[in-house]
Formats: sequence, C-alpha cells, structure tokens
Amino acid sequence: MQRYLESLARGHAPEGLDRLMTSPEVARILSISERSLWQLTRDGVLPCVRIGRSVRYTARSLEEWIRSREASGGQQRQLPKEQERFHGI
Repeated sequence: MQRYLESLARGHAPEGLDRLMTSPEVARILSISERSLWQLTRDGVLPCVRIGRSVRYTARSLEEWIRSREASGGQQRQLPKEQERFHGI
C-alpha cells in the first residue's frame, strides 16, 4: 500500500492489479454494457471501490470475480465474506 501511495504522490498512475479502472473500461473488458455493469455493482455481485460518488474497480477484484465465475461454470457464486468488498474512501 505504501508503494502505491508513493507512486500516486509522484504523479504516476498505478499499474497492474492495484490500478483503479472506470466503469467504461470494465464494461469493455467484460464485453457488457455499462448498464449491466452498474446492475452487477448495485446488487453487490461485482466488488467495487467507492470514492465519494465515483465508482472504480480494481484489476485484482475483477480478476478474482472472473475466476470465481469460471470455477462455477459461469454461475454466479457468492464470494467469501472477506472478499465481498464495498470500500468507501
């Protein structure tokens, strides 16, 4: 986390799994509409990071969510409680 904050302080955008992505980026990655993405987010199916009124997604959470769907044959499977994240900053 410290390295992430230092990177932000230097004006560098984070890379890799800690990068925050916007709704249009995530919808494009998942090949779904932004409206469908919002429904998944609103229903608590897809983890997100809330910053004020903005909603962002981490690559790590997105990857975990995709893997959970692959493992269950595409069926929605609830993530363990420690992975259900709605962060507010």
